[in-house]
Amino acid sequence: MKLIILGLYLLVALVPQGYTKGINYAGISSYRMNYVILPTICIILLLIFAKWFMKVEPMSRNNDKKLAILWAFYFAAIIIVAKMIVGIFMGTLSKNPYDRSFRGIVSNLYYALPLIIFRENIRSYIINKCTHYKMWFISLLFWLSFAGLNFMEIELLSGVENTVIYMAKNVLPLVIEGIFLNMMATYGGAGASVIYLIMQELMEWLFPVVPTLNWLTEFVISIGIGGIIILMLGDQISECQEKHKRNSKKTRRKQEKMFGQICVMVICVVMIWFFVGVFRIYPSVVLTGSMEPDIKPGDMILIDKITNEKGLNELKVGDIITFHRDDIVITHRIKEIVTDENGNITFRTKGDNNSVEDTRLVEPNEVMGRYIGVIPKIGLPVLWIKSGEAVPDGVEN
Repeated sequence: MKLIILGLYLLVALVPQGYTKGINYAGISSYRMNYVILPTICIILLLIFAKWFMKVEPMSRNNDKKLAILWAFYFAAIIIVAKMIVGIFMGTLSKNPYDRSFRGIVSNLYYALPLIIFRENIRSYIINKCTHYKMWFISLLFWLSFAGLNFMEIELLSGVENTVIYMAKNVLPLVIEGIFLNMMATYGGAGASVIYLIMQELMEWLFPVVPTLNWLTEFVISIGIGGIIILMLGDQISECQEKHKRNSKKTRRKQEKMFGQICVMVICVVMIWFFVGVFRIYPSVVLTGSMEPDIKPGDMILIDKITNEKGLNELKVGDIITFHRDDIVITHRIKEIVTDENGNITFRTKGDNNSVEDTRLVEPNEVMGRYIGVIPKIGLPVLWIKSGEAVPDGVEN
């Protein structure tokens, strides 16, 4: 039975990949296949297997299904809010590209919900009902989560850098999500994981604006916050199993533990935002010795972000600024503020440890912020990773 269900899901999940390979399904268009035929097949399969799906009880022995759904809603909200706040602070919110008319929303719901519900019921059935060869079935289910990747893009990847970026952008978040959904099915059955995924989908379909984040920011949010959520969920599963064994009610200790988890999560989220650069003050690691002896390679400096003309006009000779050039971040001291006949300013800079000034002036749009402090040696791991990074033309090393 389990192999039959997994085989049917694999068939449904991989059919869209055929279009990228040029397969012609009897002349059926990609839109009709994805938005009409496959969702209908999933609904039919759900009705066929409903008898087995409805008998599944969570392996965690959690009898409070409402609490599991509440946790799923809570976890999804954390991810959504984190992405929106980062998008607001980074100025990367853009108009939602999806059709938000009533017909468009209904069409998107019909496209996604049947496949999500079918897949998560399969997940819950395999995890909670399987007694023989469970790890084999769970591993197979885990690998099936990669069926949504674009295989054509994978084939076209070239070079280590592109491969690493693709892995960080597409593969690793799927790994974290797969682990989380497996744990959510263990804790609350199919309903909890379905709620979590629907929340994510509704954000894309209903919000008038959505965050357009670069791959690194997406990676940090997915891995950082996702990892914390997995730890919290694992603790909930353990508590449910312990509670079932001793058949006791909730205690004050559990409430205190949950409060502690939330505090840790909030602190970790704030730390992630700090390092990503969400706040006005953000860190940067110095890679060269051009600013010695005050700032040494491997030191982490704190930068006061400059985002407007007022901040630029407040800069003065002697200030240390951080600026970007050719995708490289440089931190040097202002030696002269050059004003042209139209009143436009540029900055002549020099590293304290350099014998000559930088030959190229720094344009206002290249200025990232003003140096305000240093934390010695804390950035050494980053220095070791990026020690081969080149210095752009016009900047003395």
